[in-house]
Parts: sequence; structure tokens; C-alpha cells
Amino acid sequence: MVNYNISIREVKNLDPIILLNELIFPEDELDVGHNTFHWLARNKHNNEPIGFCSVSDFGEGILFLSRAGLLPEYRGRNIQRRFIRVREKFAMRNGYQKIITYTLKNNYNSISSLIKSDYHIYTPAYEYVGKEFTYFIKDLYR
Repeated sequence: MVNYNISIREVKNLDPIILLNELIFPEDELDVGHNTFHWLARNKHNNEPIGFCSVSDFGEGILFLSRAGLLPEYRGRNIQRRFIRVREKFAMRNGYQKIITYTLKNNYNSISSLIKSDYHIYTPAYEYVGKEFTYFIKDLYR
């Protein structure tokens, strides 16, 4: 297994992220509204974009981990956990109190990454994307 040296940077130019989203999530449109923030991961050896992550400001001190995706050859290398950490640092720098997210119930890799990052399963007031998802929350100042 090749160990890739990557960089993750917040970006304003969303063109490479939109292209990656179309490759990784061909059925899902990326939220690029004014309350979203995006990071791009690049392979440092060839500067190629390899993945991205995004957050959305839900207001009331809540940040939503809205999207994260990696090209298949980069999966299984803890990059997903790095995506979680970079967004948590953003949340803490910007005064958010809680972070929420969800994943499909059978997405064991994402569930594992979230649990290892101290996220807890919870039941929201209403299951905003459906019953086939597992919902997670992290209180940043617990």
C-alpha cells in the first residue's frame, strides 16, 4: 500500500471540488451556498486533487459535516479522519458549540471514523434525511 503525502487546504475556487463531487457522488449535487465552506485534498507529489470535504453553518452554534469524498485509490488511509479534524478546528476557531452529521447505516468506514473521532449516535428531533441513516453529534465544549 502506497502511503500518500497529502495537503488539505480551505478553498474558495470550487471548480476542482465540483468535478470531484461529480466523480465520487454522481447522483448528488454539492451544496455551494453562502453558508458552506470547503477544503480540497491534493497529492503533494503531483498536486492532483484527490478528495474534498465541506461543512454548512446551521446557525445557533451548530456546524454540519455536509460532505466528504475521496477517490477510490486514496481510501483506507485515515484521510477521512483528517477531514474530520480540519473541520473541527474550523468549528472551534469560529465559535461553534456542536457538530452534527449523518451517514448511511451500512457505511461502516464512515461510522468507524466518526466514532473514533468522539462523535456519538443520537436521534434528532426529526430524522431530516430519513430512517436509513445514522445521525452523529459532537459537543465541542463538553
